[in-house]
Amino acid sequence: MNNIPEKEPVPHPSLKIILGLILAGLILAGLPSIFSLAGASTSSLLVFSEILLIVPTIAYLHHKKYNLKAVFRLTKIDPQIVYLSFPLGLSITILSDEIDHIVSSFIEISPEWQELLAQNLTAESPLEWFNLFFGAVVLAGIFEEILFRGMLQKAFERKFELHQAIFLTAFVFAIIHLPFWLIQIMILGTVLGFIAWRSNSIIPPIILHCLNNGFALIFANTNPESWNWYNWNGHVNPTVLVIAAGLLFYSAKSFFRLTENTYAA
Repeated sequence: MNNIPEKEPVPHPSLKIILGLILAGLILAGLPSIFSLAGASTSSLLVFSEILLIVPTIAYLHHKKYNLKAVFRLTKIDPQIVYLSFPLGLSITILSDEIDHIVSSFIEISPEWQELLAQNLTAESPLEWFNLFFGAVVLAGIFEEILFRGMLQKAFERKFELHQAIFLTAFVFAIIHLPFWLIQIMILGTVLGFIAWRSNSIIPPIILHCLNNGFALIFANTNPESWNWYNWNGHVNPTVLVIAAGLLFYSAKSFFRLTENTYAA
């Protein structure tokens, strides 16, 4: 009986190249802030920054003729997994919010930082609403997942054990965000990494990422009193948490069942 040769792995950039591309993207993404002196709105700068973040990577991979779908883990998946990603993402977002409340009770954010964050997420006009939604929710969810759970994590998976690859990706993802969110983003990044690997696609992590950012955007732009049903003594209402935990259990159970033959691809 003839031995069947193993498939050659799809070409993928090296870790050194990937980290360099992400660093270049971060530097480019910081450049639009200089235009704020010319009166550009914060929301407009956010859109430009998110676009510039991905430019070095796209330019390099296109120049080197890499298969973008393979590098970014842009794999087609069962539509049921896509639909399931919404309740899965909503439940994880709510539970992550409670984790944020718990961590914030130990790591206090200065009033100056809180005010700055609120200003950056607050929309004063329909145009600012569009820019914030497009930049902070759509572009951030897509481009950051492409870079991290797609390109970077796949490179880590080729060199390390799965749990190490997911942890290292989550760590790099966390350190480029604000330091007082390190623990929260590490936890969220770990969940996103596992979902990306299990489904062999970044589509579910993109949906979860967008839901998480969208939740923060809505929360920042609505009257706190309208969230009395949700908040409870500085935490998420226990009833809401129980519902979210139940939703997570059933959606995660279905997610595992639907992806049992995909994560090994």
